[in-house]
Amino acid sequence: MTQDPAKQALPFLVRDMLNFEHGTTFGLQLDYQSNLADQEIYIRGATKSGPFIFHLSTNEQTAPATVTYRLPDMPIWVSIDDAEAHLSGNIFVRVALTLNGNLIYSLMSGYIWNLHTLSWPTSNLRPAMPDIGTATVIAGANPAAGAQCSITIPANTLLSLQRVELSLVTAVAVANRRVHIQIYTSSYLIYEGISSVDQAASLTRTYHGEPLGSNGAASDDNDIVIPIPQGLWLLPGDIVQTTTTNMQAADDFGIPNLYGRYFPTQ
Repeated sequence: MTQDPAKQALPFLVRDMLNFEHGTTFGLQLDYQSNLADQEIYIRGATKSGPFIFHLSTNEQTAPATVTYRLPDMPIWVSIDDAEAHLSGNIFVRVALTLNGNLIYSLMSGYIWNLHTLSWPTSNLRPAMPDIGTATVIAGANPAAGAQCSITIPANTLLSLQRVELSLVTAVAVANRRVHIQIYTSSYLIYEGISSVDQAASLTRTYHGEPLGSNGAASDDNDIVIPIPQGLWLLPGDIVQTTTTNMQAADDFGIPNLYGRYFPTQ
């Protein structure tokens, strides 16, 4: 097939330059994960046929969600932005080119917020802040009396663990309980922090797992600090749990909480 020399001279690729152009459908695939609902994402760009703009209102979607859009021709440029999110780490996106519904080429990926747009071809835009993740709290189930605490890191979540908090109400049975915080990854115990003090009968104590180093154990009034590692990253399926020496059948833990920085993962 003879191609138009004028089109061949264009500084970008268009449908007519392709030997397989007849019957080929072009599109964009957007994959996103969002900690926030109702965020207004805009995909803007242009083809030989003119400019285009697509709009998406996000769900609170920690699992990856996929949306596809039809294009009349090969894109010349594409950008994606969020007009509402004010912090890095809330919305992670990937935009890819599709041919006949098949993903062919990933154009861009990263975090977007109101001061940071992603563009293709790549520009020299610099983010106003680093990718520090999103502050988050992961709550465990409320254990039954006599049961230990346990929290499993959810799917699609990478957690930079900064703090563990849980409370224990001891029953009237006479015994000195001592709480341990354990961290398991891939079924292996990788860390165990032990309270420096016992908890006697008929008391309520709050335990704080804090990254204070091996000498950071402390207690004051109703608060007890147990050291945990600094800079610890937890993957989906990793477990933070307690084991308690001399725990009695009527002893009762409250809802445990993990505090940290959330990053999306697939």
